[in-house]
Amino acid sequence: MAPRGFSLTKWYLDCIDDEGSAVICYRAKLEWGMISAEYASCLVRPRGKQAVTQSSLDGGALPRAGDGGLTWHHEGLGCHVEMQGRRAEIQQTLLETREGSVHWNCVLPLARVEVQVGNVRWTGLGYAEELRMTIPPWRLGLNELRWGRFCGGERSVVWIAWRGERALELVLVDGRETAVREIGEDRVAWKGGALNLKKVETIQSGRLGETV
Repeated sequence: MAPRGFSLTKWYLDCIDDEGSAVICYRAKLEWGMISAEYASCLVRPRGKQAVTQSSLDGGALPRAGDGGLTWHHEGLGCHVEMQGRRAEIQQTLLETREGSVHWNCVLPLARVEVQVGNVRWTGLGYAEELRMTIPPWRLGLNELRWGRFCGGERSVVWIAWRGERALELVLVDGRETAVREIGEDRVAWKGGALNLKKVETIQSGRLGETV
């Protein structure tokens, strides 16, 4: 059997409730040469408390998206996610070269979410995306990556900034791409509006190799 090329599929799902508690879920699948690995994790960070992360090398089923919503269940993590979208999905190929591509599917830019982890349930607004890469991340030529999302009421903002060998800036407002004016640490601006991030709370920090 010929060795396979690099392929990474990564799902990201989140929910923030009205009190500011956060739940973040990942589901990933990697194939590279003779390596095949799967991963799932669930981070729970109640407001005012430290984040607790559970992870599993048994990836379980992939999230299922359709009819404007998404579901995901992982028995080992005791995690169940139900999302109902308020904005249509957006798909973009962020990069395409001879080596491969980076395809981004913003499945739910804004969604109403119910998440249950163990015996605790959270409801709030959230976001879901799928990233598919056939180029290893270390070959993207990035010195800095900024990515973020905002969900509030009926409004949503999603931004991506690549800096380095390959430059890219993208801002989506309420599901539509708009002209970028600034993507910084505490401010995202576009033609006709801006998002100022005044109060910052760190959920997780550390060296990349330790936090992955």
